[in-house]
Amino acid sequence: MQTTMVHLIRILIVCSLLWSAISQAEEVEAPEQADATAAATAAPAGISEAQRKHYLLANIPLGKDEGDGFWPLFRDYRRDILKLQDQRAKVIAEYAETFRTMTGDRAKSMVESFLAADEGIVKVKRDYLKKFRKFLPETKVARVFLLDERANSAEAVMLLSKIPVAGEQPPQ
Repeated sequence: MQTTMVHLIRILIVCSLLWSAISQAEEVEAPEQADATAAATAAPAGISEAQRKHYLLANIPLGKDEGDGFWPLFRDYRRDILKLQDQRAKVIAEYAETFRTMTGDRAKSMVESFLAADEGIVKVKRDYLKKFRKFLPETKVARVFLLDERANSAEAVMLLSKIPVAGEQPPQ
């Protein structure tokens, strides 16, 4: 019962934080853009790559030349990011399974692996930032990164919610 309550409280906190962030972001958007992209703005966590592309298309108007140069790069960018996100997910899954019995050395190794993935993600973003700038103006580059980060953050919340807290049993 206590484990269930802790889990429910954690879910409520995460939902309220996400709701607050989404509400604040929607208030900043221009009215005409908010109407045109209302459905796409709240991209769900765990979206497919095709849904992610649709989400970006609905929120960032690209000319033909911009799109022709950008989309192949974005596909490669997502491929590189997904490899590193998978590395993070494996660490979290391993931690969830072994957090009660892991050794200090194993815990240290997990943290190092998790941080290495995060550092790799930042490096990939910086590398692709230069490439995106060849095809898009700065305003669109910023929008791409921030909207993609919004989707990544929602996915990260789902992933991180699998980390057990004190008193919980590892997820089955």
